[in-house]
Amino acid sequence: MCDSMRLTDFRSLASRLLYDLVAIVFANLCWIETGSMSTIEREMAVARIAIS
Repeated sequence: MCDSMRLTDFRSLASRLLYDLVAIVFANLCWIETGSMSTIEREMAVARIAIS
């Protein structure tokens, strides 16, 4: 039981890290296209980091 719980925790952590990675890559692509990150996008990125 302990092993299965640990595996579930690892999966949720891995999925959250993967989601953050995708969000960071997406933000960087937007930043490259526009030349600068908008204020809202920057605030959302900071909030996302603060939550995790």
